Amino acid sequence: MLQAWLSETVLIHFQKAFNLLFHEILLQKPLAYIAVLSKEVTEKEKVKDAVLLNAFLAAYWLAKEEIANRKFSSLIDLFKIVSPENMKYFNYSGEETVRSIFLAIGTVLMGKVLDNAKKAGCYGLLSDEATKSQTSRDVLKDSTSANAETIFNILTKKLEDCGLQIQKLSSVASDGAAVITGERSGVAARLKKVNSKVIAFHCLCHRLALARTDTTSDIDHIKNIELWVRQLWKMFENSPKRMAIFIKVQIEIKSVNLSDKSKKIVRKKLKKACQTRWLSFHAATSAIFDDYLAVLHTLRQLKDADAVAYGLLSKVQTAKFIGTIYILNAVLPILSSLSKTFQRGTINFSHIKPSIDYTLAKLSEIMVSRAPIVDLKSDLLLGRRLNKAQVRLTPAMEEQLSNLLTRYVTSLTQNIHRRFDHALPVVSSFSIFDPLAVPNPGSPGFKDYGAKKVKVLAKHFYSGDSTKESQLFAEWEKFKYDLASWKSIIPDKVKKTHEVICTEWCLTRPMKLQTSYSLVFPALVHIAEVCLSMPVSNAWPERGCSALKRVKTRLRSRLSVEMLQTLFAISINGPNVGTPECESLVTSAVDLWESQKKRRKLPRDQARNITAPSSEGVSHPLPAVTSTAAEVAFQTEGQLEAEYTSDTTNLASTVEHEVAVATSALNLEKESYFDEGIYSESEDSGEEDAMPF
Repeated sequence: MLQAWLSETVLIHFQKAFNLLFHEILLQKPLAYIAVLSKEVTEKEKVKDAVLLNAFLAAYWLAKEEIANRKFSSLIDLFKIVSPENMKYFNYSGEETVRSIFLAIGTVLMGKVLDNAKKAGCYGLLSDEATKSQTSRDVLKDSTSANAETIFNILTKKLEDCGLQIQKLSSVASDGAAVITGERSGVAARLKKVNSKVIAFHCLCHRLALARTDTTSDIDHIKNIELWVRQLWKMFENSPKRMAIFIKVQIEIKSVNLSDKSKKIVRKKLKKACQTRWLSFHAATSAIFDDYLAVLHTLRQLKDADAVAYGLLSKVQTAKFIGTIYILNAVLPILSSLSKTFQRGTINFSHIKPSIDYTLAKLSEIMVSRAPIVDLKSDLLLGRRLNKAQVRLTPAMEEQLSNLLTRYVTSLTQNIHRRFDHALPVVSSFSIFDPLAVPNPGSPGFKDYGAKKVKVLAKHFYSGDSTKESQLFAEWEKFKYDLASWKSIIPDKVKKTHEVICTEWCLTRPMKLQTSYSLVFPALVHIAEVCLSMPVSNAWPERGCSALKRVKTRLRSRLSVEMLQTLFAISINGPNVGTPECESLVTSAVDLWESQKKRRKLPRDQARNITAPSSEGVSHPLPAVTSTAAEVAFQTEGQLEAEYTSDTTNLASTVEHEVAVATSALNLEKESYFDEGIYSESEDSGEEDAMPF
């Protein structure tokens, strides 16, 4: 009996000990899981800032290189392969989240630009128009026409939204469109009614281009030459067969033996002549001038089987055509050189008028010497460059070419005078700030130096205020001595290079020492700031429009205005990757992004399976996953994944069935709409409509 009682007692104690041990083992599993989870959370917090900085830097690099935003997820996946230690913790993959990353960078960048403009005493404005932009409906949604009133209202509203005062607007540069430069009701005239001190002028580059275009329109034969040169370019550019024949003829004429690889390197194509591209007509005529013999022989080979070649050959193989090409090849390089000078970011105000005068003198010299016609006669002689062209230059044709040269140069000179004379009186007056142009004190010209131009500046900035005008004259009389003393301290970089011109260096010096100079020369310091902020050339917006075409391509045609503005600002105003400015920008963007809202971090697979696009391009939520009671304390991840996978598969099969039915009913070509590789930017999921990238 005692033995049975002891056995039962031992068994009970053994069972209790076993249950206690089993309970401890069960508790150790979740505790171990919690320990691992705690360690991961700790590591995640340590590398949180570095992970976000890397992700934002990736987004900034995509925008700076003008690459599609949808490559962001792919780039992050690459980072996770290259550097899995840290980037594995970046689990933000939603469309809205990725979009907010780009917008945060753009907001910080545009905020810095606007802050600098607000701190400045004045600012300049450059304007240009862009065509084929689908955002035009947003600009004109409250108007029926892009007239001066509409543009003025939009412009002033945008300046007000940016926090920029119109009274600080000092200058406006445009491409010369009548809606902007109209004397009575143009945008510039309306701005002057609000701020009378605004300097509105026509871009120098556009003036020169329009002068050439006006001359081309005045002379029908020059207009025909431009048309024929463009048709020649189109004929060869759109036909690989014709281009191959043209290259073969070029090589045969030049008697050069080349391999197939070398032929691709040394071949020279014709250029397209276009009035909207400032230097294209020069490039096109120069290409015809260099390869006229090859063009002629190629057209002769193609004339029997090609009607286009036959028609162009009848126009090209004449003395008048090649004579006109010689005239254009002599005149257009002079205009192109002047245009390139104006396109530079640093234009010396004192060199504007001398540069134009030099151009006019060179044109007059060509007209008097008849150099193009003399060169043509020389090249047609036996053994010279065009001897095999079989083109005869008769005395009558020589007289026609001489008259054409006179008419062309005369018309061009008149148009340049009409476009430039008395157009920039205020701008040209800033040339007095060039220290190298100031006579030495005590010389005969020092006393009266700059008097007339200071009078022009006083009339513009202080019209009607005799006290201010007298103050400006008094300040100038003293400032002349400062300018003369600065000659000896001009840096060699300014003297020997064109990165910074003397006038700009001189105007920047009072701004850097504004505290001391503003007390002695308050009026001159203000004028110096206006001059530094004034855009003389409108080439920068032209490059901006080129960037717009690169950013908003056909495959990215659904970019919203907000996202387009962000990508546009990063592409043009964003600092280069790797610079301290870029690091500061990305850090500020991360801080802004984190402060906008508290974000929920989901595993990547779950984030991707939350929504799925339907055939209509609308995102439908997946059926909710309802967790059921289980006998264990934790539901396994595999069960959740199986439920998500099942729901996703059912939805995908439904969408595929709908597409198959529609394809059959509409008699469309059968193709796999579900291959991941066929999607483009403009054909992707419908979330882009709600959250356009």
